[in-house]
Amino acid sequence: MKRLNQKELMVLELLSSGMTNEQIANELFLSPNTVKMYLKKIFEKLGVNNRVQAAVKAVSEHIMKEP
Repeated sequence: MKRLNQKELMVLELLSSGMTNEQIANELFLSPNTVKMYLKKIFEKLGVNNRVQAAVKAVSEHIMKEP
């Protein structure tokens, strides 16, 4: 599994807290399309297909604490 960079970790943490792409974009001062790009990279690096799988894998692999 490839390492996530700092911005990807921030997006993943907000995703895991239940935020929508729009909310994540507003929180991090990004465009919604940039958030989608980060999510695509996160999913690829974690080897998952969706938001729920990404959050579960991040906790199980100790990438982040449980939300």
